[in-house]
Amino acid sequence: MKNVKQRKMMLVLPLLVIPFLTMAFWALGGGGTKAASSETAKGLNLDLPNANLKEDKLLDKLGFYDKADKDSLKMEEWMRSDPYFKRDTVPAEIYPNELQDLTTTTASKFNQRLNTSPYEKGGNNPEDQIMQKLKLLENEMNRNTASTYDDPLKERNPDNEFSSEVDRLEQLLKVNNTGSNDDPEIKQLEGTLDKILDIQHPQRVKERSIKNKEAVYAVRRTSGADTIVKGFYSYSDDKEFEEQNAVEAVVYGNQVLVNGSVVKFRLLNDVYVKGQLIKSGTYINGIASLNNERLEIEINSIRYGKSLYSVKMEVYDIDGLPGIYIPCAITRDAAKQAADNSLSLMDMTSVDPSLKGQATATGIGAIKNLLSKKTKLVKVTVKSGYKVLLKDKNQD
Repeated sequence: MKNVKQRKMMLVLPLLVIPFLTMAFWALGGGGTKAASSETAKGLNLDLPNANLKEDKLLDKLGFYDKADKDSLKMEEWMRSDPYFKRDTVPAEIYPNELQDLTTTTASKFNQRLNTSPYEKGGNNPEDQIMQKLKLLENEMNRNTASTYDDPLKERNPDNEFSSEVDRLEQLLKVNNTGSNDDPEIKQLEGTLDKILDIQHPQRVKERSIKNKEAVYAVRRTSGADTIVKGFYSYSDDKEFEEQNAVEAVVYGNQVLVNGSVVKFRLLNDVYVKGQLIKSGTYINGIASLNNERLEIEINSIRYGKSLYSVKMEVYDIDGLPGIYIPCAITRDAAKQAADNSLSLMDMTSVDPSLKGQATATGIGAIKNLLSKKTKLVKVTVKSGYKVLLKDKNQD
């Protein structure tokens, strides 16, 4: 009985469950997915179609080159069969892109002009053109060598041959001097001739080296570009820039000087030497020489960092005259001269002519020479901070 009831329940259960499942399916949106998807599809289509290569699907890079060669062969066949295609019949004609056309691939090699006759032979073979031009060059070279060397089997003296070459170069220079001086070939010939003359005359090299050693550099207050760039531009008229031809400096420390002493200065302005900026506050030295009431000082070199620059500068006082003014220098010079004369007038004849007297005379003579040398040295004192002007002798 239980089994029979169970079977009946199983038969009736689907009839009760299926309607409920169907209603739940429709309630959850079943059956309308296509319409929903069509409504939500907006924006760009991100799906790209595949490439349609047709018969070229299996070709690689080499295959495309082979295909281009085949197309070129087809184009050549069409040109041969075309009665109105004309090839270039002038092999010696030179057109601008000739080298480029000779080196192009076979795909672009047949861009020629029309031919009036299908039986006319083309004369635009690249190999023939190259060979013809090589022959022309060879003929020109043979003609030049034949004119230069008339008798190559004739024995020549090396010295005479060398001298003849030098003479020939000089003649070429004289002939070409009438033309433009900017010719690079003339400059090359001049350089070659100078080298040959340097080999024959080594003293020319020594003279040039001595001149280079004597070269000095100009000293300027500005580099040249500062006057153009570093300025304020307004609507008013531009004022002319007055270039200063002197550099301000001061004496560094109290110094007692004689002829040949070294005087130390400190720069108050920035200067440029050979394009190098030498800042203010740099110390420079000069050699002093006393001339009446003026202490003349010359500066021959400037050291900046680890570099030395050869210059030629002279010290001027603030009165505009060369040298530093030293008052009463003539009076001191006269006093020193008088003392020197008094020492020279000392008479040593009264000394005993014995050995002891001779030794005494020798000692007195040495002291006399020492005192005379000291009296000849005129000493002057220059105070610290004394302002001077340094002028470059290379500037006019």
